[in-house]
Amino acid sequence: MLYLVAVIFSPLAVLLAGKPFQAILNGVLWLLGVVLTLLFGLGLMLLLVSTLHALFVVHNHYADRRMQRLIDAQRR
Repeated sequence: MLYLVAVIFSPLAVLLAGKPFQAILNGVLWLLGVVLTLLFGLGLMLLLVSTLHALFVVHNHYADRRMQRLIDAQRR
């Protein structure tokens, strides 16, 4: 679910993954990308960087959750 949000609106996905400061950075990149794309058509690269960053953050969020479940299972 967060992967879809990361592709559509990347700052929200980063925020939902529990990384508020990275969400601010991603939001700045995303906003600059949108503005530059609308004004000059040159912001697509920033949008791509913002989306890739969000996908990596979401992937790490899910990997951390998986690892925590494994650690909890071993402690039992």
